[in-house]
Amino acid sequence: MGQVDPPLRDRGRLTAQPGVATIAVVARDLVEELMHAKQRIRGALADLQGDALDPPPGPTHNPLRWELGHVAFFWDHFFLRELGRADYLLDDAETLYDSFDVAHDERWGLRLPSRDETFAYLDRVVDAVAERLASIGDGEDARAVALHGLALCHADMHREALVMTRQTLGHAAPPDLASPSGADLTATGELTFPSGHVVLGPDADAIYAFDNERPPHEREVGPFAIDAGLVSNRQMLAFVEAGGYARREWWTRQGWVWRSRQARRMPRYWHRLAEDGWLEQRFDRLVPLDLDAPAQHLSWYEAMAYCRFAGRRLPSEAEWVCAARSGRGVGFFGQVWQWTADPFYPFPGYVVGEPYREYSAPWFGYRKVLKGGSHATPASLVRLGYRNFFTPERDDVIAGLRTCAGTCAGTCAAFTP
Repeated sequence: MGQVDPPLRDRGRLTAQPGVATIAVVARDLVEELMHAKQRIRGALADLQGDALDPPPGPTHNPLRWELGHVAFFWDHFFLRELGRADYLLDDAETLYDSFDVAHDERWGLRLPSRDETFAYLDRVVDAVAERLASIGDGEDARAVALHGLALCHADMHREALVMTRQTLGHAAPPDLASPSGADLTATGELTFPSGHVVLGPDADAIYAFDNERPPHEREVGPFAIDAGLVSNRQMLAFVEAGGYARREWWTRQGWVWRSRQARRMPRYWHRLAEDGWLEQRFDRLVPLDLDAPAQHLSWYEAMAYCRFAGRRLPSEAEWVCAARSGRGVGFFGQVWQWTADPFYPFPGYVVGEPYREYSAPWFGYRKVLKGGSHATPASLVRLGYRNFFTPERDDVIAGLRTCAGTCAGTCAAFTP
């Protein structure tokens, strides 16, 4: 992934009635994580001024000034107010930044605070959160830590969304965003797994587990094979040059409608320079297409079409988890999000999470599950159990794929035959 974040601490220490010294260590760690999260948000926007913070409306991004205020509001609402604070730290915060009360298209017409006032709101909120975390004691410790994890993960999601928006709008890359890894992530060959079962569920040491990750459960599956590495630009180029975007037989019905409406002939950020030359837009620059790098900014429709062209399919979520857990192959985490075949549905026994009841439940159905994380994903979200989810046409997401073969729905390296 990009910038290296400090390691996430073990949340289990608060469950065993820690002594005063241990509580102090935990509180210090929580405050440190909070400050790093604020630094990531600031780093995604600090160099932008004026109109750059208020871009024209678009279906996949927010006004950047609104998004910054929304991150501050989430801490204000889901941490400070949940723990007893009576008022918000900005007048009218709820009417401006509540994403479920303020529709997406309305956000461009709001009378928002200025850039400096919005950053000041973020600073006030984070300082108040830090003060509360520093006072960790016995009482509400577990609840405070859980709310901290929720708000921190939420901020990190928006940090990645801000990076995606900068790519969409053609801004320069954020100054604190490291370049994608140059490691060999598109290895040839495949990994094979026998039939068995796989356990899906939250990571034991996760800073926070969302409701859609729970409860843990087993899935019985059959044998499968999966790419050892990510599908590369070279492989995607073979699809393009074989007429992949013009041949109906490789596309799902809805995918073909999307491709036709978009008049798409190649991945979103590719450009044909000459007969044998290809470029790729990376933020505000056009650079030679790196044929050995993982293909990215692909919609689920494009991923499905490529799989059909290659005589393969997308892995299920269970298959992907199995392969990643095995420790074999390359590029499972922190380079590009990877589409799976699975629709985003709740696990058996799902219970709506509190207090953020709207995180998962409104979106079950048409969205697809992605796994793994991109080079812009902060560490709190780069973990085995985390389930990302987007609608299948989204190609602004830093997403690619690996392909699969076999008829099963998933399996596990640590299987029971």
